[in-house]
Amino acid sequence: MSQVYTGIELGTDSIKIVVLEKLHDKFHVLASVHSPSDGISKGQVLDIKKCVSSVRLALKKANDMLGIKIVKVIAVVPPNGCSFDIAVGSVEILDRVTGEDVNRVVKDALVGKIREEEELVTAIPINFTVDGEENIKDPKDTNGRFYGWELLDYKDANGKPVIFDRDTTITYTYSGSGSTDGLCFTIKDTKGHEVTTMKAVDGLTFLARWQQHVKIVPQIENSDGTYTDSNTGGTVSIKMTGEVYDYIENADGSFEYNSYMNREFNVTATAKSGYVFLGWYDEDGNLLTLSENHKSQITNIGKTEYARFKYNSYNVRFHINDEDTVSTEGNALADVISDRIYSP
Repeated sequence: MSQVYTGIELGTDSIKIVVLEKLHDKFHVLASVHSPSDGISKGQVLDIKKCVSSVRLALKKANDMLGIKIVKVIAVVPPNGCSFDIAVGSVEILDRVTGEDVNRVVKDALVGKIREEEELVTAIPINFTVDGEENIKDPKDTNGRFYGWELLDYKDANGKPVIFDRDTTITYTYSGSGSTDGLCFTIKDTKGHEVTTMKAVDGLTFLARWQQHVKIVPQIENSDGTYTDSNTGGTVSIKMTGEVYDYIENADGSFEYNSYMNREFNVTATAKSGYVFLGWYDEDGNLLTLSENHKSQITNIGKTEYARFKYNSYNVRFHINDEDTVSTEGNALADVISDRIYSP
Protein backbone atom coordinates (compact mmCIF):
# COMPACT_ATOMS: atom_id res chain seq x y z
CA MET A 1 0.00 0.00 0.00
CA SER A 2 1.44 3.39 -1.01
CA GLN A 3 1.50 6.52 1.12
CA VAL A 4 1.65 10.10 -0.16
CA TYR A 5 3.45 12.88 1.73
CA THR A 6 3.45 16.61 1.00
CA GLY A 7 6.11 18.93 2.38
CA ILE A 8 6.07 22.74 2.23
CA GLU A 9 8.79 25.25 3.07
CA LEU A 10 8.09 28.94 3.58
CA GLY A 11 11.12 30.88 2.36
CA THR A 12 11.86 34.57 1.97
CA ASP A 13 12.06 34.36 -1.83
CA SER A 14 9.91 31.35 -2.64
CA ILE A 15 7.54 28.76 -1.32
CA LYS A 16 8.58 25.23 -2.15
CA ILE A 17 6.30 22.19 -2.24
CA VAL A 18 7.30 18.61 -2.92
CA VAL A 19 4.90 15.64 -3.06
CA LEU A 20 6.32 12.15 -2.56
CA GLU A 21 4.86 8.67 -2.81
CA LYS A 22 6.29 5.95 -0.57
CA LEU A 23 5.99 2.52 -2.17
CA HIS A 24 7.93 -0.60 -1.16
CA ASP A 25 10.18 1.45 1.15
CA LYS A 26 11.18 3.80 -1.68
CA PHE A 27 10.16 7.41 -2.29
CA HIS A 28 9.02 8.64 -5.71
CA VAL A 29 8.62 12.35 -6.53
CA LEU A 30 5.12 13.05 -7.83
CA ALA A 31 5.34 16.84 -7.99
CA SER A 32 7.73 19.71 -7.23
CA VAL A 33 6.59 23.33 -7.13
CA HIS A 34 8.37 26.67 -6.66
CA SER A 35 6.23 29.75 -6.22
CA PRO A 36 7.18 33.37 -5.31
CA SER A 37 6.56 34.22 -1.69
CA ASP A 38 5.20 37.47 -0.33
CA GLY A 39 4.87 38.78 3.20
CA ILE A 40 7.96 36.92 4.45
CA SER A 41 11.34 38.51 5.16
CA LYS A 42 14.39 36.86 6.71
CA GLY A 43 12.34 33.98 7.98
CA GLN A 44 9.73 36.18 9.63
CA VAL A 45 6.09 36.42 8.55
CA LEU A 46 5.52 40.18 8.29
CA ASP A 47 2.16 40.14 6.48
CA ILE A 48 0.00 37.12 7.28
CA LYS A 49 -2.54 37.84 4.51
CA LYS A 50 0.11 38.05 1.79
CA CYS A 51 1.78 34.91 3.17
CA VAL A 52 -1.49 32.95 3.10
CA SER A 53 -2.15 34.11 -0.45
CA SER A 54 1.31 32.91 -1.55
CA VAL A 55 0.76 29.52 0.08
CA ARG A 56 -2.61 29.10 -1.60
CA LEU A 57 -1.09 29.92 -5.00
CA ALA A 58 1.68 27.33 -4.51
CA LEU A 59 -0.82 24.68 -3.39
CA LYS A 60 -3.03 25.38 -6.41
CA LYS A 61 -0.07 24.75 -8.72
CA ALA A 62 0.61 21.43 -7.00
CA ASN A 63 -3.08 20.46 -7.09
CA ASP A 64 -3.34 21.25 -10.81
CA MET A 65 -0.20 19.26 -11.51
CA LEU A 66 -1.45 16.17 -9.64
CA GLY A 67 -5.17 16.44 -10.30
CA ILE A 68 -5.93 15.99 -6.61
CA LYS A 69 -6.50 18.32 -3.66
CA ILE A 70 -3.79 18.54 -1.00
CA VAL A 71 -5.41 18.91 2.42
CA LYS A 72 -2.52 18.06 4.77
CA VAL A 73 1.18 18.98 4.65
CA ILE A 74 4.38 18.63 6.63
CA ALA A 75 5.46 22.25 7.12
CA VAL A 76 9.02 23.51 7.52
CA VAL A 77 8.79 26.73 9.55
CA PRO A 78 11.55 29.16 10.54
CA PRO A 79 12.91 28.56 14.06
CA ASN A 80 12.78 32.27 14.89
CA GLY A 81 10.92 32.75 18.14
CA CYS A 82 10.78 29.01 18.80
CA SER A 83 11.95 27.52 22.09
CA PHE A 84 13.19 24.01 22.68
CA ASP A 85 13.14 22.06 25.90
CA ILE A 86 13.78 18.55 27.18
CA ALA A 87 10.96 17.18 29.32
CA VAL A 88 10.64 14.01 31.38
CA GLY A 89 7.43 12.16 32.11
CA SER A 90 6.42 8.90 33.74
CA VAL A 91 3.32 6.71 33.85
CA GLU A 92 2.47 3.37 35.37
CA ILE A 93 1.94 0.35 33.13
CA LEU A 94 0.08 -2.80 34.05
CA ASP A 95 1.26 -5.21 31.36
CA ARG A 96 2.67 -4.73 27.87
CA VAL A 97 3.41 -1.16 26.76
CA THR A 98 0.93 0.07 24.14
CA GLY A 99 0.82 3.07 21.85
CA GLU A 100 -1.65 4.65 24.26
CA ASP A 101 0.91 4.30 27.08
CA VAL A 102 3.45 6.14 24.90
CA ASN A 103 0.94 8.95 24.29
CA ARG A 104 0.21 9.15 28.02
CA VAL A 105 3.88 9.51 29.01
CA VAL A 106 4.45 12.20 26.34
CA LYS A 107 1.46 14.14 27.67
CA ASP A 108 2.74 13.72 31.22
CA ALA A 109 6.13 15.12 30.19
CA LEU A 110 4.43 18.24 28.77
CA VAL A 111 2.48 19.08 31.91
CA GLY A 112 3.54 22.56 33.08
CA LYS A 113 5.98 23.00 30.18
CA ILE A 114 3.80 25.12 27.85
CA ARG A 115 3.14 28.72 28.83
CA GLU A 116 -0.17 30.43 28.05
CA GLU A 117 1.36 32.62 25.32
CA GLU A 118 2.98 29.61 23.62
CA GLU A 119 1.67 26.88 21.36
CA LEU A 120 3.12 23.40 21.06
CA VAL A 121 4.43 22.68 17.56
CA THR A 122 5.66 19.13 18.10
CA ALA A 123 6.92 16.72 20.75
CA ILE A 124 9.58 14.23 19.67
CA PRO A 125 10.39 11.33 22.05
CA ILE A 126 14.15 10.81 22.44
CA ASN A 127 14.21 7.55 24.37
CA PHE A 128 12.33 5.61 27.01
CA THR A 129 13.09 3.77 30.23
CA VAL A 130 10.96 0.73 31.09
CA ASP A 131 11.47 -1.15 34.36
CA GLY A 132 15.00 0.19 34.73
CA GLU A 133 15.99 -0.67 31.14
CA GLU A 134 17.27 2.60 29.68
CA ASN A 135 17.69 4.04 26.17
CA ILE A 136 14.80 2.11 24.61
CA LYS A 137 13.89 3.66 21.26
CA ASP A 138 10.53 1.93 20.77
CA PRO A 139 8.96 0.67 24.01
CA LYS A 140 5.77 -0.73 22.47
CA ASP A 141 5.09 -4.38 23.34
CA THR A 142 7.81 -4.43 25.99
CA ASN A 143 6.62 -6.24 29.05
CA GLY A 144 7.04 -5.62 32.71
CA ARG A 145 5.04 -6.22 35.86
CA PHE A 146 4.92 -4.06 38.96
CA TYR A 147 5.74 -6.46 41.76
CA GLY A 148 5.33 -4.24 44.77
CA TRP A 149 6.83 -1.77 47.23
CA GLU A 150 9.82 -2.91 49.26
CA LEU A 151 10.28 -1.18 52.62
CA LEU A 152 13.98 -0.41 52.75
CA ASP A 153 15.99 -1.55 55.78
CA TYR A 154 13.18 -3.77 57.05
CA LYS A 155 13.09 -7.60 57.05
CA ASP A 156 10.50 -10.13 58.16
CA ALA A 157 11.04 -12.86 60.75
CA ASN A 158 12.88 -14.98 58.14
CA GLY A 159 15.25 -12.17 57.21
CA LYS A 160 13.57 -11.52 53.86
CA PRO A 161 12.41 -8.11 52.61
CA VAL A 162 8.71 -7.33 52.94
CA ILE A 163 7.02 -6.52 49.61
CA PHE A 164 3.74 -4.61 49.80
CA ASP A 165 1.35 -4.68 46.84
CA ARG A 166 0.46 -1.67 44.68
CA ASP A 167 -2.51 -0.67 46.89
CA THR A 168 -0.68 0.26 50.09
CA THR A 169 -1.75 2.80 52.70
CA ILE A 170 0.54 4.56 55.14
CA THR A 171 -0.68 6.24 58.31
CA TYR A 172 1.26 7.80 61.13
CA THR A 173 0.70 8.65 64.77
CA TYR A 174 2.55 10.98 67.03
CA SER A 175 2.63 11.04 70.78
CA GLY A 176 4.89 13.13 72.93
CA SER A 177 5.66 16.74 73.49
CA GLY A 178 8.38 17.99 71.17
CA SER A 179 10.05 14.58 71.02
CA THR A 180 10.51 12.55 67.85
CA ASP A 181 10.48 9.28 69.80
CA GLY A 182 6.70 9.17 69.58
CA LEU A 183 6.53 9.25 65.76
CA CYS A 184 5.57 5.93 64.16
CA PHE A 185 4.19 4.78 60.81
CA THR A 186 1.82 1.94 59.96
CA ILE A 187 2.06 0.39 56.48
CA LYS A 188 -0.76 -1.88 55.35
CA ASP A 189 -1.68 -3.46 52.00
CA THR A 190 -4.58 -5.51 50.62
CA LYS A 191 -2.60 -8.78 50.94
CA GLY A 192 -2.67 -8.56 54.73
CA HIS A 193 0.85 -7.27 55.26
CA GLU A 194 1.00 -4.79 58.12
CA VAL A 195 4.11 -3.23 59.64
CA THR A 196 4.37 -0.59 62.34
CA THR A 197 7.66 1.24 62.65
CA MET A 198 8.63 2.86 65.91
CA LYS A 199 10.66 6.06 66.33
CA ALA A 200 10.63 6.65 62.57
CA VAL A 201 12.18 10.08 62.87
CA ASP A 202 13.94 9.75 59.49
CA GLY A 203 10.75 8.76 57.67
CA LEU A 204 10.36 5.75 55.35
CA THR A 205 12.02 4.73 52.08
CA PHE A 206 10.34 2.42 49.59
CA LEU A 207 11.76 0.75 46.50
CA ALA A 208 9.42 0.18 43.55
CA ARG A 209 10.08 -3.42 42.51
CA TRP A 210 9.38 -4.41 38.90
CA GLN A 211 9.66 -7.83 37.31
CA GLN A 212 10.26 -8.88 33.74
CA HIS A 213 8.08 -11.40 31.94
CA VAL A 214 9.77 -14.46 30.42
CA LYS A 215 8.27 -17.17 28.21
CA ILE A 216 9.99 -20.43 27.25
CA VAL A 217 8.40 -22.22 24.27
CA PRO A 218 8.98 -25.64 22.63
CA GLN A 219 8.55 -25.72 18.84
CA ILE A 220 8.28 -28.45 16.21
CA GLU A 221 9.67 -28.06 12.70
CA ASN A 222 7.12 -28.27 9.90
CA SER A 223 7.71 -29.81 6.48
CA ASP A 224 8.03 -26.35 4.91
CA GLY A 225 10.76 -25.26 7.32
CA THR A 226 8.52 -23.15 9.57
CA TYR A 227 7.91 -23.84 13.25
CA THR A 228 4.82 -24.33 15.39
CA ASP A 229 4.57 -23.84 19.14
CA SER A 230 4.09 -27.42 20.36
CA ASN A 231 5.54 -30.00 22.76
CA THR A 232 5.07 -32.78 20.19
CA GLY A 233 8.82 -33.13 19.68
CA GLY A 234 10.11 -32.29 23.14
CA THR A 235 9.61 -30.58 26.46
CA VAL A 236 11.13 -27.59 28.24
CA SER A 237 11.71 -27.13 31.95
CA ILE A 238 13.33 -24.73 34.41
CA LYS A 239 15.27 -25.25 37.62
CA MET A 240 13.01 -23.56 40.13
CA THR A 241 14.49 -20.98 42.51
CA GLY A 242 13.08 -18.51 44.98
CA GLU A 243 13.24 -15.80 42.32
CA VAL A 244 10.83 -17.48 39.89
CA TYR A 245 7.47 -15.78 40.41
CA ASP A 246 3.98 -16.44 39.01
CA TYR A 247 5.04 -19.60 37.17
CA ILE A 248 2.37 -21.03 34.84
CA GLU A 249 2.34 -23.84 32.28
CA ASN A 250 0.42 -23.60 29.00
CA ALA A 251 -1.33 -26.22 26.90
CA ASP A 252 1.33 -26.09 24.16
CA GLY A 253 4.04 -27.09 26.64
CA SER A 254 5.43 -23.59 27.12
CA PHE A 255 5.75 -21.93 30.49
CA GLU A 256 5.91 -18.35 31.71
CA TYR A 257 7.23 -16.62 34.80
CA ASN A 258 8.26 -13.25 36.17
CA SER A 259 11.57 -12.28 37.73
CA TYR A 260 14.05 -9.45 38.02
CA MET A 261 16.45 -7.95 35.51
CA ASN A 262 19.84 -9.65 35.04
CA ARG A 263 18.79 -12.83 36.85
CA GLU A 264 19.98 -16.10 35.27
CA PHE A 265 18.03 -19.35 35.20
CA ASN A 266 18.82 -22.88 34.01
CA VAL A 267 16.35 -24.13 31.39
CA THR A 268 16.48 -27.56 29.77
CA ALA A 269 15.16 -28.92 26.47
CA THR A 270 14.45 -32.66 26.31
CA ALA A 271 13.69 -34.35 22.97
CA LYS A 272 11.07 -37.08 22.87
CA SER A 273 11.67 -40.48 21.28
CA GLY A 274 11.91 -40.16 17.50
CA TYR A 275 12.82 -36.45 17.62
CA VAL A 276 16.05 -34.46 17.86
CA PHE A 277 16.82 -31.11 19.51
CA LEU A 278 17.87 -28.36 17.07
CA GLY A 279 18.89 -25.62 19.51
CA TRP A 280 17.73 -22.63 21.53
CA TYR A 281 16.61 -19.58 19.51
CA ASP A 282 15.60 -16.02 20.34
CA GLU A 283 12.57 -14.10 19.10
CA ASP A 284 14.37 -13.05 15.91
CA GLY A 285 15.27 -16.64 14.99
CA ASN A 286 18.93 -16.30 16.00
CA LEU A 287 20.62 -19.41 17.38
CA LEU A 288 21.58 -19.02 21.05
CA THR A 289 23.12 -22.41 21.76
CA LEU A 290 23.01 -26.03 20.60
CA SER A 291 23.24 -27.33 24.15
CA GLU A 292 20.07 -28.74 25.69
CA ASN A 293 21.00 -27.08 29.00
CA HIS A 294 20.84 -23.33 28.59
CA LYS A 295 21.42 -20.42 30.99
CA SER A 296 18.65 -17.95 30.22
CA GLN A 297 19.48 -14.45 31.41
CA ILE A 298 16.86 -11.73 31.72
CA THR A 299 18.42 -8.89 29.76
CA ASN A 300 15.54 -7.96 27.45
CA ILE A 301 12.07 -6.87 28.48
CA GLY A 302 9.34 -9.28 27.47
CA LYS A 303 11.84 -11.99 26.59
CA THR A 304 10.79 -15.17 24.78
CA GLU A 305 13.10 -18.09 23.93
CA TYR A 306 12.36 -21.15 21.81
CA ALA A 307 13.58 -24.74 22.03
CA ARG A 308 13.23 -26.26 18.55
CA PHE A 309 12.79 -29.94 17.73
CA LYS A 310 12.34 -31.93 14.54
CA TYR A 311 11.27 -35.43 13.58
CA ASN A 312 14.33 -37.67 13.34
CA SER A 313 13.75 -39.45 10.01
CA TYR A 314 16.05 -41.20 7.57
CA ASN A 315 15.69 -43.05 4.29
CA VAL A 316 16.39 -46.77 3.87
CA ARG A 317 16.68 -48.08 0.30
CA PHE A 318 16.36 -51.80 -0.36
CA HIS A 319 17.77 -53.25 -3.58
CA ILE A 320 15.95 -56.52 -4.31
CA ASN A 321 18.46 -58.77 -6.11
CA ASP A 322 21.67 -57.54 -7.63
CA GLU A 323 21.26 -55.22 -10.59
CA ASP A 324 23.88 -57.19 -12.61
CA THR A 325 21.98 -60.48 -12.29
CA VAL A 326 18.36 -59.33 -12.35
CA SER A 327 16.39 -60.40 -15.36
CA THR A 328 13.77 -57.82 -16.30
CA GLU A 329 11.91 -60.09 -18.66
CA GLY A 330 8.75 -61.44 -17.12
CA ASN A 331 9.99 -60.72 -13.59
CA ALA A 332 9.05 -57.14 -12.76
CA LEU A 333 9.18 -57.79 -9.01
CA ALA A 334 12.80 -58.88 -9.09
CA ASP A 335 14.31 -55.40 -9.44
CA VAL A 336 11.99 -53.43 -7.18
CA ILE A 337 13.67 -50.52 -5.36
CA SER A 338 11.80 -49.54 -2.20
CA ASP A 339 12.12 -46.20 -0.34
CA ARG A 340 10.56 -45.94 3.09
CA ILE A 341 10.90 -43.55 6.03
CA TYR A 342 11.76 -45.12 9.35
CA SER A 343 12.00 -43.54 12.80
CA PRO A 344 14.31 -44.85 15.50
